[in-house]
Amino acid sequence: MLIVMDQMKEKTGMPYRGICDAVRLPYPSLVRWRMRRDKDAPLVRQPGPQKVKPPDLGRINRDIAELSHGQDRTAGTGALYTRHGSSISRRELMSMVAMARHDLNTAHRQNLRRIRWNVPNVAWSMDPCEYRQQEEAKVYLNQMQDLASRYKFAPMTGEIPCGEEIAGHLAAT
Repeated sequence: MLIVMDQMKEKTGMPYRGICDAVRLPYPSLVRWRMRRDKDAPLVRQPGPQKVKPPDLGRINRDIAELSHGQDRTAGTGALYTRHGSSISRRELMSMVAMARHDLNTAHRQNLRRIRWNVPNVAWSMDPCEYRQQEEAKVYLNQMQDLASRYKFAPMTGEIPCGEEIAGHLAAT
């Protein structure tokens, strides 16, 4: 950016303030960048105070691995920052924790298995439920579904069904 600004000044003869107005760049930023360039310092720095001692990344990564990672949050990051705050910024630490949590959640999701039933009438799911109908006795429902074809059988209603009754209902359908 500074090279472009210097070339524009040479070609047009305009002052730096006018060039900054034309490209919508704050003039104090240009002055600050030019001073840093003259001192051979980095032009742009990360905001905030610089850390005094270099971080022990191996120790920090071990501490992050010991935390209790949830789906969206990780418990204990505040205490972790108080232990390592003198050597690493909060932003960098939270980024490392988020990356570790993401990797852990990805590994967990990859280890999940899905069962797919290919042949009908091999496996059924049964979902019994009960509810009160106003002030009367409870009503019992037993909803059944074939897991391969996703066919939902007519629900069994009435009293609590016994195993033989359920087997007879499945054999009849």
